[in-house]
Amino acid sequence: MIERFTPRTTIVRIGRTGQPWAFTLRPALLVPFLLFALSLAINLAHVPTTEFHPDETRWINRAHYFTDLGDPFGPTWEDQYLTRGQPPLGSYLMGLGLVLQGRDTVTNGVWDFAYGADWNTAAGAMPDQADLDAARRTNAAVAAITVVVVFTIGNAMAGLVAGTAGGLLLAVHPLHIWIGSQALSDQLLILLVALALLVALRLGRSPSRGLALALGILLGLGGATKLSPMLLAFPLALYGAGLLVL
Repeated sequence: MIERFTPRTTIVRIGRTGQPWAFTLRPALLVPFLLFALSLAINLAHVPTTEFHPDETRWINRAHYFTDLGDPFGPTWEDQYLTRGQPPLGSYLMGLGLVLQGRDTVTNGVWDFAYGADWNTAAGAMPDQADLDAARRTNAAVAAITVVVVFTIGNAMAGLVAGTAGGLLLAVHPLHIWIGSQALSDQLLILLVALALLVALRLGRSPSRGLALALGILLGLGGATKLSPMLLAFPLALYGAGLLVL
């Protein structure tokens, strides 16, 4: 039985003895949970219907990078096309997602973009449907986390309403849903960039060595996903050097 409700606190009477146990339902905690659930549900609903893209095979093909981390001097890390083509963090994510969902990290072969889907399917480059779905579900969860981070950014900059609007807009945006229901590394990059922005906001308000290190780590992880965040690292390094000189 609810005895009292305000926008900040709800007192709920539960238990056999009728003892009142008070707990706080703060919108700043409830809203991101609801946004996460909404985004995850939307993304998962689109997993079986989103059109397949050959790029998905790259990240699923290299899911074994995750388990091969236990063998740092093994053949996986020798100089070869697959280790020079793309940064590995997206492949680590795919491998982790497959393992958590009971799949093996030994998946499809390398997709040859000089040939069509039929040829690559016959050559074993098309992922199993179960592997494809598991990898896409992994990204669906990452996309939902990104929505929560965007809410947190908006809430920190302009308040609860702005944060809710930003998170909701991202959760239902067709491009976000499309990327969040495919097995690509782009969604992980978006999450890392959003986290970097959140840390940068905190750093600007309360400068500290820990936050500066966290920002550098996030930019480094972004560069381990796609090379584009390294473009942000250069001007930030110049700015830091200027501060040291001053």
